[in-house]
Amino acid sequence: MSEYPPIPTPWRTRWRQIRIQLLPILVFAIAVAFVIYLWDQELSPSTMSG
Repeated sequence: MSEYPPIPTPWRTRWRQIRIQLLPILVFAIAVAFVIYLWDQELSPSTMSG
């Protein structure tokens, strides 16, 4: 059985796979960072009453 060279994957297909796998993780991380930022900036201490 002779070995054939591997079929190259086009860059367009590789870029699509990267976007499908990485974009949701990146969006989730940005959203979590934004929530942490807002929580730190806008949350008032519970000891204050007014």
